[in-house]
Amino acid sequence: MSALAHLQRAWWVEIRDPLGIGLPTIGLLALDLALLLALRVAWQHGVETLAAVWAATVAARWVLSAPLRAQVIRAGARVLGAQAVGGTLALVGTQILSGIAVILAGLCFGAPLVVAGSLLVWSGWLTLGTVGVAIGVAMGTFAGFAARAACGFAPIEAVMHGRAAFPAVVHSLRGVRGAPSPVVLILLIRDAIVTIGGFCCGAGMIPGHPLSDLALLDRHLQEDRC
Repeated sequence: MSALAHLQRAWWVEIRDPLGIGLPTIGLLALDLALLLALRVAWQHGVETLAAVWAATVAARWVLSAPLRAQVIRAGARVLGAQAVGGTLALVGTQILSGIAVILAGLCFGAPLVVAGSLLVWSGWLTLGTVGVAIGVAMGTFAGFAARAACGFAPIEAVMHGRAAFPAVVHSLRGVRGAPSPVVLILLIRDAIVTIGGFCCGAGMIPGHPLSDLALLDRHLQEDRC
């Protein structure tokens, strides 16, 4: 099945169980809003405070979002006729490992150019330095997204099968390696829907937020049944 077909089925799943999926999604968005407000307050107290609060909020999101995200995946599995045997604890470890992988990928590919570009700017090479920083940010963003796509099935593996963090990521890599394009398209379309929904109306983010998890869950179940 194509990425669009999986996204259509994900939307169908949301319609079939709007409360079971919508309520935890609202909780996830509220958590993100609270963490963003914490970062906004930290910004007023300097860079060091901002860095410390950012690290704390990222770690807090990995832990606090796990019960809500697991509930979304379990609700989707019920609608699709499957049963989840994993728990929230497995998802916590998986989110931590996947999140660290995304951050490290972004830093490894983007930080050297950003640092080099910043040094050029401070040395007076404004145009060349700015281009270097922009390329570094773009490469870091691309690498982080690639790592996110590679770990896309890891939350599904954790919740559906109860796999620990490392085995869940390994199984996700194997699943994505065979057909990476649908996973990438699912994540890109989901991000676009959430972004547009956020700009047009904050409530528009609610139906788009769980689409990637539900679409990847549908793809995972389809592969298991083949």
